Amino acid sequence: NPIDPFILARLDAEKLSPAPEAARETLLRRLALDLTGLPPALRLGGTGRATVDAATNRGVTTATARATLDPPTAAGVSLGAGQAEMRVRGAALDGDLSFPTRRLRAKVSGRVETSNALSSTLELDDLALQPLLRELGSGAAEHVEGRVSARGEASIPLGQPASGRGVLRLTPDGLRLLGESCASQGPIVLRWEGPRVALERFQLDGPSGRLTATGVLVGPEHRALALALDHARLPGALAAIGRGQARAEIRLGDGAVELSRLDA
Repeated sequence: NPIDPFILARLDAEKLSPAPEAARETLLRRLALDLTGLPPALRLGGTGRATVDAATNRGVTTATARATLDPPTAAGVSLGAGQAEMRVRGAALDGDLSFPTRRLRAKVSGRVETSNALSSTLELDDLALQPLLRELGSGAAEHVEGRVSARGEASIPLGQPASGRGVLRLTPDGLRLLGESCASQGPIVLRWEGPRVALERFQLDGPSGRLTATGVLVGPEHRALALALDHARLPGALAAIGRGQARAEIRLGDGAVELSRLDA
């Protein structure tokens, strides 16, 4: 590119070297984020049908689009039949998306201009965890019971959708782990900032103790979870020893989980 000599001259003046060429997998991920604003790991699929009604009056275009989705999937999980409606008047946009089977609803609004951002909300009610984990092929399905509801908000810049931000709050109900009842003290909080998704708040209280966790789940940097178990009780006859505490760090790799530290 003709601009490269100018960039190289500035790097040389600052005594810096160009960054190494990115791996093919990284380039493909960047391309997917630039084109769709969504990470390829979502593995979106499905088909749909849509109708569009549009009209122009005195230079202002109004349009309504209605779509039926049969049935879309995300990360290998079927969302069931869905319905979407999008309304546009000039540069103003608002829309609704719903999946009744999953009791999932989303809304979006904003102005369709590259300098603006779209605002969106998400609502999920009483999702059963065990069937979901079975659909995902997770071995945890036999050890987790209960339901979860969620509320989320996000802001997505049209000019740079990959730099969007949002927060998702999950509220579990009737949760049982390994046969023991657990209660969440407040919602579980996930925060999304560009390519980074972090677990900001997680706290469960149960007979075995209080489990808390924070860390980075998705992102270009080091991905890891810090876990803490306080007031821990050992199983069976060992419970007479008393309660203690444990600390652990788990590194998250591509399809792998590694226990990097454990103190008890």
